[in-house]
Amino acid sequence: MARKNPMQDIVPKGRSIRNIPLKEGRESALPKAPRKKEITQAEIKERQREIEREKELRKDVELKQVAEKQLEEDIVEEKEEIREIEEDRAQKEAIREAREEFEETRTKRTKRAQMRNKTIAYALGAVVVVVGLAALVTSVFHSATITVTPRTLAFTADGDFTAKKNPSGSDLPFQVVSLTETASETVHATGEKQVTTRASGTIIIYNNYSTAPQRLIKNTRFATPEGLIFRITDSVTVPGKKGTTPGSIEATVLADEAGTQYNVGLKDFTIPGFKGDPRYNGFYARSKTPLAGGFSGVQKIVSDSDRAKAKSDIESKLAADLVKQAMASKKDGQVTFDKAYTVDYTALPDEASGDQVTIKEQGVISAAIFDQKDISTALADEYIKGYNGDPVIVPDFSSLVFTPKDFKPASSDSITFHLAGNASFEWIYDENALKNALKGQSRGNTPSILQKFPMIEKADISIRPFWSRSFPDSVGKITVKKAI
Repeated sequence: MARKNPMQDIVPKGRSIRNIPLKEGRESALPKAPRKKEITQAEIKERQREIEREKELRKDVELKQVAEKQLEEDIVEEKEEIREIEEDRAQKEAIREAREEFEETRTKRTKRAQMRNKTIAYALGAVVVVVGLAALVTSVFHSATITVTPRTLAFTADGDFTAKKNPSGSDLPFQVVSLTETASETVHATGEKQVTTRASGTIIIYNNYSTAPQRLIKNTRFATPEGLIFRITDSVTVPGKKGTTPGSIEATVLADEAGTQYNVGLKDFTIPGFKGDPRYNGFYARSKTPLAGGFSGVQKIVSDSDRAKAKSDIESKLAADLVKQAMASKKDGQVTFDKAYTVDYTALPDEASGDQVTIKEQGVISAAIFDQKDISTALADEYIKGYNGDPVIVPDFSSLVFTPKDFKPASSDSITFHLAGNASFEWIYDENALKNALKGQSRGNTPSILQKFPMIEKADISIRPFWSRSFPDSVGKITVKKAI
């Protein structure tokens, strides 16, 4: 569609704005043309010079344009050369990188191969070392521990038993432990009186004459080297000697007369009644405690009630101290009981100082001591049906009540007592025999080996190192423990 001329609505067709007549009396609105100015010769020359300058300028522009075009072409060529050089360089760089990558890959492959070979070598070496180390550990640290639960049997005791100092056959033996202690109490004196007392003490009588026991009756005399005579207060039987060891027994002696001259401390004794008899040199005695307490003269006295109370306090203290000492003197594998002892008290001379009197007493405990295996066997004979002499032991006697009957352990060759209560037997196994039976054996053979030890109820086994399946060849590397 042809664009419409906007002036068509304003200018009439066939007319021009230049042909529009002006009204009369009005001047034209268009400016008048200026008058032509005359051109001088100098202006013409100046104009010609300008034209020349324009031509030179145009020529310079054209030269400049030609130079710029040439420069552009040179730049294009240089860029092309640079591009070719860069392509060539890139190609060479790619080749170099490819070579380096190839060399690196080849080096890595070589290193991996070397590492693989080393790893294989190390692995083989490690296997050899581990095998060797395992053999060394097995050889050096090979050990076994077997925890044994022995066979047990509960029983109830309620019977009388007799024990002897010099047993024979199946007799139950016992030993005597004697200890001496002194204690005192100080009370107020109530007066004075004439006092006569005889010195006393404890002696040990020895039989180095024969293996036969020797009975000595009450009041048998014993003499000191100075000729002072002391007499035993009870009859005793001195055991016979065993090999080169003399038989011995303790006894209390009392001076023949009162007086301080019999306070002689520790002494050796002979038996005057054996003088002229071969037994004279074979029987002798030695003091266990000092001989003291002899006095004759005026002495401070205390009331009977004060003396009785002091005596009771002294004897209670002595009994407690002596029992504690006797229990502490018991060795491993020995047994004693509460009340399996006697304590004999001997009054010592009072000591006066002003209105104060010190009352003194000496206590001697005689405790019966049993070997644990011996008394366990005696109980087994009584309370295990069909007992055939298998080694058994009662591990705990604390629940058995000991009641003394005919009981004079210090002076008698035999004692009688009653035992009552509940306890258990435990069968004894031969530890060395068990170790020797197990050494070098496969662990799997243990059940058949334990069948030869009926005194063992069960056993738990631990062998080190853990991979070892057999017991060590040395019994020194096998440990046997009793289950708790």
